[in-house]
Formats: sequence, C-alpha cells, structure tokens
Amino acid sequence: MLIGETSLLGHSTAVASWWQLDPATMLALGATLLLYAHGRRGLAAYRSGPALLPPWRVRCFHAGLLVLAAALVGPVDVVAEELFWVHMAQHQLLALVAPPLLILGRGGLVIGSALPRPVRRVLVPGRWMPRPLRSGGALAAAAAGIHAGTWWLWHLPGPYELALRMELAHVAEHLLFLVSGAVLWSLTLRHRPRVSLPAALLSVIAAMLPTSVLAGLLTFGARSWYEGHHAGHWGLTPLEDQQLGAALMWFPGSLGYLVVAAVIVFRGLAPPAVGPTTRGSGPDPEHRAGGPGRRILAPSSRRRDTARPPR
Repeated sequence: MLIGETSLLGHSTAVASWWQLDPATMLALGATLLLYAHGRRGLAAYRSGPALLPPWRVRCFHAGLLVLAAALVGPVDVVAEELFWVHMAQHQLLALVAPPLLILGRGGLVIGSALPRPVRRVLVPGRWMPRPLRSGGALAAAAAGIHAGTWWLWHLPGPYELALRMELAHVAEHLLFLVSGAVLWSLTLRHRPRVSLPAALLSVIAAMLPTSVLAGLLTFGARSWYEGHHAGHWGLTPLEDQQLGAALMWFPGSLGYLVVAAVIVFRGLAPPAVGPTTRGSGPDPEHRAGGPGRRILAPSSRRRDTARPPR
C-alpha cells in the first residue's frame, strides 16, 4: 500500500509541475474577464448594445482569453523552456491568435466602458500619440514595423537567451508580442477601421514578410542560433528543434496573416449594413467610450429625439 501511495503522489507531483499557476498572470486574466463582464452589463443598458456586442463577439473574446491562458499557465509555458519549437508556438499564440480574437470581441470598447473616466481619458491613443502618426497610412506603417520588429528583436540570439534566463525579460517579451499584435489587428479588424482597405492589407503583408525572412534564416541555417534549450531530452538535436520551430513560424504563421488579410478584404468589399434608426435609442456607446473627454451616459440621461415628424 505504501508503494502504491508513493507512486500516486509522484504522479500527482509530475502532473502539477506541468502547470505554471503564476499569481500575477492569473490575477491579470481574472481582472480582464471581470472588467469585460462589467462593461457588457453597461452596454446592455442601451438599445444599440446588442448590435454593438452580439453573442459571437463575446465568444471571440472569451476564446482569446482561453488562448492566453493556454499559452501562459499550461504545459505550453513549461515545455517552452525546453524546446524552441514549443516556444515558437507560444509566441504565435500571443501575437497571432489571441489578439485578433480579443479585437473581434471588442475588448477595448467593452473594457474601456468599465473603467473610470480619468483612466479612460489617459488610455485614449490620441492624447499621447505623436501628430505625424495620427493619419491612417502612418498608423498602418508604424503598426507593421512594431510588429515585425518585435519578432526580430526577441529572436535574435542575445535577447532570446536573456528572456530564457531572466524572468523580467521573459515577461517583457510576452507583453511586447501581445501588445504589438493587438496594435496591428486593432487597426485592421475594428468595427470601424481607422485605416483604408489598401493600407490595412499592406500593413498585414509588411508585417508578414520580415517574419518569413526570419523563418527562412532559421530553417536553412547551418547551426542552431540558441543554446538555452534542452532538445536532447526530447530526442531532438538543437538544429532539428530550431528547424521545426521555423517551420511553425513559416507555414501556420503565414497562414494566420493570410486569414486576417482575407477577413479584411471580405469586410471591405461587403456592402455596409444600414439598420433602421430607432427613436430614443440614444447616442452610440462606441462614440461615448472612444473619444477623449467623452463619458458614457446613463440610459436615463439620453437626449430625446426632437426632430419633427414628416408631414
């Protein structure tokens, strides 16, 4: 009986070691979920709320949070320290999968509506963005450059090895992947895109090409770039591990960019949906949440429609 209990205890310990339940990560994910739920309740008070946040968008946001949890608190985060290709899969989840889902779930609008007014005013991009970057084309070029630069920065041998050794650098790496992806996809997948269709497509392609070049260099390199992993524990040589990770960056990664490009084209070519106007429906919550200094009004303070009825 003692041997059986010892074996069971060892198995439970091995299973538990596959999960990194970091308190800060769990707190951030839980707070994001609660803020989103609070924002949903606020938007539901308006007649335009269901149109702004249909159920499929809510499911997209929840799926994005699940992807973040899978990348940061599950076995992926544990094995990523051992294998380069798993680390590469984690980066793709953070930069290419979770951000588009969160943007399609209108996370910025919903969470912004749940934040206090002073915080919301500080977070409005127009308040701190340089004037040359406020045009659509400049925004698209800057977003593509930041996204591609993030991939190159954290896959150069020096910064990559630093992230493996230092926890603070590892957290900064994950945040930059998530933020750079969110910035790029928010410009192209928003309900009302801030850039034109050609600029959005060019920004996606401009972000994809440098990462494809990086994947090619990693695939056809004669030696491994990184020394901090332990691929031998998994029956792989360091070069094989690197080539497998580069293949993930090249094919599934490029496919992710192409899927987003297809969504942009579909939404750009589709005729705009014009719904019937409803008297007393109040101003659009998106406008109230998005502009600097604008507050979300309570339903009881909506303006009455003073337009005269047609004769």
